[in-house]
Amino acid sequence: MGQSAVEQLDGVNDIWKVETTSTTCESCVLLLQNVKDSMPAVIKFTEEMLHDVIMNVCSSTPQALREICERFETRVVHELFMWIVKMEQRIQPGRECTFPHFCTTLTTKPSTTTEAQPSTTTGHGFLPFF
Repeated sequence: MGQSAVEQLDGVNDIWKVETTSTTCESCVLLLQNVKDSMPAVIKFTEEMLHDVIMNVCSSTPQALREICERFETRVVHELFMWIVKMEQRIQPGRECTFPHFCTTLTTKPSTTTEAQPSTTTGHGFLPFF
């Protein structure tokens, strides 16, 4: 029948296959804003720290964010960490949500619409890595 917004698939490229809607974008921005707000002030930002904060935030999130949390927890933390390091070690939720293609464009706050946004694929059904 219908597929969830976040599919549990095998394979490296499959982690980026996601139905891009304003709901997934809003959920991602909200999750990463909570992660940013929960991140302690540190001198050195580590992948383990990012993972721990995501796990902590996700343990107290409403059910509506559960799919986004599961995706970050199980498949995206390493790649997201490397992306954040590349982008000057600052979490900017709107920017970070474009990386795993939860948002199609850079956003600074969640959208107020629930209409599906067009998907950009590489022709084989997967969103491009970068």
